[in-house]
Order: sequence, then C-alpha cells, then structure tokens
Amino acid sequence: MFGRRGGPKAMLAGGEPRVDQSYDVVIIGSGAGGATLAQRLAPTGKSILILERGDHLPVELQNWDAFEVFVKHRYRAQEQWRDRKGRRFHPTTHYWVGGNTAFYGAALFRFRQRDFDETMHEGGLSPAWPISYTDLRPYYDEAERLWRVHGTRGEDPTDDADAPAYPKPAIAHDPEIGALKKQFRDAGWGAFDLPLGIDRENDQPTRGR
Repeated sequence: MFGRRGGPKAMLAGGEPRVDQSYDVVIIGSGAGGATLAQRLAPTGKSILILERGDHLPVELQNWDAFEVFVKHRYRAQEQWRDRKGRRFHPTTHYWVGGNTAFYGAALFRFRQRDFDETMHEGGLSPAWPISYTDLRPYYDEAERLWRVHGTRGEDPTDDADAPAYPKPAIAHDPEIGALKKQFRDAGWGAFDLPLGIDRENDQPTRGR
C-alpha cells in the first residue's frame, strides 16, 4: 500500500515500493494498530508507506462461514512455527491486508483504571504501569468514536463508573442469543452486551452480521 504526498492514500496490496522514492513514515502491518496510525497521519500530507505481507482477502461466501474460518482455517497462514521446545505448530495468524483484524470478533474493551495499578497475583507482583488510565482516557474516547463502538455502558460491572457512553447503541442480538441473555439474567447471573466495533449502514448491520 502506498501513500503519495499531498493526496489521498492509495491502498495497493501486492505492490512494490518504488526504489527511487523516499517516505516520511513506514508502517509495518495494516491491522488495527497500523491502520489507525495511518488514518491519523493521512491528513498531514506526509508520504506514507504501509508494508503488508498478504494480498486483499478474496470476497467469497466462505468469508462468513464460521466453520470454514475457525475450524477448517481456510484463511490462516499455512507455514509452521516452532515452540520453545522445538515442536512444530501452525500459528493462529493471517497474512492478508488487515492482518488478524480481518478475523477478530470486533470486541473492543478499554483497560480499567485498576489495570494500571500494581497487582499481586498467584504468579507474583505485576508492577504498576509508568502511565495511568487518565493519561490514556482521551485516546480511548477517540478510538471508540473512530471505530464506531456499539455498546451499553454500565451493564458490565467491571467497567469504570465514570467512563463515557459508547458512541453507538448496542448491536441487537440474534433471537437465540437474546433468549440466552434473558435466561442468564432471570437466574441472577450477570450478562451484558459486548462493546463491538462494527460498521453499520443506515442503521442496518453490514453483510455477515
């Protein structure tokens, strides 16, 4: 994918960077992190090069077939890696434009305030972060707006009480999931809507929902 100075950034998978051109910014990977960074830098007019290992995912019915994607691993990398004991395994990774973000479940949680604090657990002491939730809060707010996160703030008992409302209302459940949620709540169990970064057109779920 290439960016040309002063104009829209053209996304060209499978291309080669020009050897006679220099770039202001090089981003490796077009997943959630790399794509978000590119989106922020795009209006600056800088020349941006995004390096991606894979091509665009082919549009086919199997894209929305959970069995094909998660059981048969239709789009997973076929190479083998080795674990720390030298045993071979197939990694859960995808070499396509968008990387693993093209296959994740779209759940977008923000860390809680206590996640940044020093914590003692069974495995030992987890030190406090050098930054706080307050430092990152405006960026969480911006990211939720950018990714059009749908959810219902306040349902999740672990969420921070002063976190702002999600930019979009929660996605409606399929009938079976809605009935299951009701059964959980009737039994006194906590059940809440996942915050989902799903794009919707004209207030309708996009294809594949």
